[in-house]
Amino acid sequence: MHIYSKIVGSDKHIFEINTNEKLQDEASFYEQHSENVIDGYCSFKSQQFYGNGFCIIETTMHTQKKIIDYFAVHGGHVMLSFFFQGHSRIMDPQKQSDFILDEGLMRCHFQQNSLNQIEMSGKSNVRYVCIILSRDFFLNAIDGRNIFKDQLSSCVQNNIPYPLNKCGMAISPEMNRILSSLCGNTYSGKYKRYFTELKIKEILFLSYEQQARQNSSAMPSLYKEELIRKIEMAKGILSSNYAEPPTIKQLSRLVALNELKLKNSFREICGTTIYNYVIRFRMEIAAQLLKSNELTIGEISTRTGYSSPSHFITVYKKYFGDTPKQSMLKIALNIAGFLCIL
Repeated sequence: MHIYSKIVGSDKHIFEINTNEKLQDEASFYEQHSENVIDGYCSFKSQQFYGNGFCIIETTMHTQKKIIDYFAVHGGHVMLSFFFQGHSRIMDPQKQSDFILDEGLMRCHFQQNSLNQIEMSGKSNVRYVCIILSRDFFLNAIDGRNIFKDQLSSCVQNNIPYPLNKCGMAISPEMNRILSSLCGNTYSGKYKRYFTELKIKEILFLSYEQQARQNSSAMPSLYKEELIRKIEMAKGILSSNYAEPPTIKQLSRLVALNELKLKNSFREICGTTIYNYVIRFRMEIAAQLLKSNELTIGEISTRTGYSSPSHFITVYKKYFGDTPKQSMLKIALNIAGFLCIL
């Protein structure tokens, strides 16, 4: 696969990667990092992890003006794109499938070759993660298992294109946790690739499980599709703004549902309340930050939307059963025990 990202009007690439489509045992694992300023366009920071059959890309960018990013993949591939931040849209030269890239949503596609023209607003911060898998890697990951009966898997198995705009679902707290561990993978050698492959399979399972749960609703199909789209949009907004989430009233306006319908439908489709969804997302982020051991408890409290550390500690203990300090101690003991084994 040949994968690259290039800003229109500039001669500089955000990144460019070549990797074999065929999955091989004991294949190598590579990573590269790029950081630069493209004068008059943007500043960016990007890291890529790749090997035979797969590539993981995390990019953050600050645009100086409205720009267009050519994001291309040559070779049969499945792409899972996770858009966290930024005002952007996919552009189609024939204007047949332009659509907004909603913050907090995951989308996927299967194509032989793809060239996405992504328009990004000026003076905005953009962050996305992409997981790109060759057809060979994807089929090996699902291993022909009958549980994967979604449309994407069927299209890949039958080598039929699956357009990008057909699938949009909120990035769940569990997905966010896995993406953080993928982009912060500290293993080395063959363990790094093995860990990466396991986490990719976990992401695939979570996306399938989330879609299957949506499809199990007894609502009429046309009505259900539109309602699910709005609830996924609501989850994406909450995921992207977990530290300062909108009120129910504000959220209902953003997704064009009345407040009662929003609350009842959210509970029915997601199996939890809007309030508890935000708490769950905050706690998953807090757990990741504790593991990184880079911030104080007070800083984590602020980062996750709590003005009072004591309130944060109370919520954390109720959710996990331990205080943040107790969790940090357990993490340290687990690491020490692992090192002793080595």
